[in-house]
Amino acid sequence: MTKKLLNKNNSKKITIIGWSLGGVVAREVARSIPKKVAGVITYGTPVIGGPKYTIGEKSWGKEETQHILS
Repeated sequence: MTKKLLNKNNSKKITIIGWSLGGVVAREVARSIPKKVAGVITYGTPVIGGPKYTIGEKSWGKEETQHILS
């Protein structure tokens, strides 16, 4: 996902919205490409921590999360 955003020649910034584990992923994407992100909106996402603090923790591992971020 981040590679696609970095390769675009668009100067517009995006807003990423995520719920629970998706919010954690949204924050990580924003952290990895801050120049492309205008903001992050999260719902039901822990303020601190990562996937292990979400309901999807048992379904998602490091490999899956890294796949999303790359």
